[in-house]
Amino acid sequence: MNKMAEVRNLYFSYGQEPVLKDINLGINRGDFIVFIGPNGSGKSTLLKLMIGELKPDRGQIQLLGKELNTLREWHRIGYMSQQIRNFNKSFPATVKEVVAAALYKEMGLIKVLNKRLEKRVDEVLELVGMEDFRDRQIGRLSGGQQQKVFIARTLVTKPELIFLDEPLVGIDLNSQEELIKLLNRLNQDLNITIIMVAHELQLIREAQQIAYFNGGEVFLYSQEDFASIGYLNKDILKAETGPEIQYSNGGDYNA
Repeated sequence: MNKMAEVRNLYFSYGQEPVLKDINLGINRGDFIVFIGPNGSGKSTLLKLMIGELKPDRGQIQLLGKELNTLREWHRIGYMSQQIRNFNKSFPATVKEVVAAALYKEMGLIKVLNKRLEKRVDEVLELVGMEDFRDRQIGRLSGGQQQKVFIARTLVTKPELIFLDEPLVGIDLNSQEELIKLLNRLNQDLNITIIMVAHELQLIREAQQIAYFNGGEVFLYSQEDFASIGYLNKDILKAETGPEIQYSNGGDYNA
């Protein structure tokens, strides 16, 4: 297995407040890993460090086998941030236009979609089940449908590695289940490596690996190991991951 992402001896602080201390993490091609932990434990911070939005105090980060400052193949990496939820819902853009915007660099001088790129947009919309909404204004879609569109936008550049920051927050349970199935298909059928921050237990169940953040450290577990330890007690897990963790189907985690 070749490494898609690697973090070595990484430290990061906000001002004088240490957030991450001596973090080491290796993620192989085809992995599906979920970051969990208390609010403020550094989950989203590590995601932003890994895509270059933040700079570490010290340590190394590699994506696709390259240091971030030498990486040129950013089209092979997708990222969907929490800020997607704050987009202007009245902005007059269709689903097709929102997805196609990710292809701006490939459009050439006149910045229009050619047939090849238009086909790619149609393919990812079909993949996420939104092909019938391509001409719909994005502001007229439900929260779950909008998330699917933004996942399509993340996928249209044909990434091999995608980062998702709490993609299920703010959408109903049915939409959450549909998105979980979609993420599983991307990982299992297309071999896309997924690194994700999440709080939902039903999503934690699907991950191959769980990275638990606490006290500036990260503890990595396989799904099997995570299912066998005390963190799976509902009261303990809720106390350690924060009050916003979501329980469904009776609540208790059963891997």
